[in-house]
Amino acid sequence: MNIENILFDMGFTLITFNNFTLKDYLKSLSKNIQDLQSYLLENDIITNNNFGEILKRNQKHYFQKSFLTDDEYSIEFILKESFKEIGLASEEIKGTLIDEAAGILNSKDAKNWIAYPDSESTLQKLKKKGFKLAIVSNAPSHGGVLHILKMNNLSKYFDTIISSALAKVRKPRSKIFELALSNLKAKSSNSIFIGDDLYCDIYGAQKLGMKAIHLNKGFELPSPKEINIKPDERVNKISEIIPIIEEWIK
Repeated sequence: MNIENILFDMGFTLITFNNFTLKDYLKSLSKNIQDLQSYLLENDIITNNNFGEILKRNQKHYFQKSFLTDDEYSIEFILKESFKEIGLASEEIKGTLIDEAAGILNSKDAKNWIAYPDSESTLQKLKKKGFKLAIVSNAPSHGGVLHILKMNNLSKYFDTIISSALAKVRKPRSKIFELALSNLKAKSSNSIFIGDDLYCDIYGAQKLGMKAIHLNKGFELPSPKEINIKPDERVNKISEIIPIIEEWIK
């Protein structure tokens, strides 16, 4: 098999949430929102003490909507809707305010995401072998993806970085994969995908004709559809993809 391009999911594939539990993850998101509200109040940007609850409610609403439709609603869009809801006029909701608020959320969230111990060494080996590498991540903030990768010293390994916020659709929709392939000037037939989510990553990649390796993170998040999905290979840590790829290209 001629393999020239390797596409990766990010969260729980190359990066993990520190001491992840769903409860702690949701608690962290809530704290980030409260910290943002405090900043906005202290700087007289808003006066509404309910902004945090409104933002939290809107995040939940649009996440549930995206989960069912595979459309993506960016954090910038959700922030804008939340600012409108507390009565800020259109001229007050400038791009600089949205960017600043999103940046605060992204910087706080990024602190909780750390690369797996073998992620960087695996990427180094693949780059030395001449592969083009890409990130294709379901994430409502493109800036957040870039920030997390940069903090973990991984950005430099990727030829293109695509988020669902940028593509406006989520995996397993073909458009997000096709955008990455287009940026790489690549074909699905000589590309493979590595991810932790059977529905979003494996099913999405395979229906485009890519081989797909499933990284077992120890749990599966719920999927909106029941689909019988069989990855081409399974691994328990990211470094285990190296011998599989070497076998495939023989």
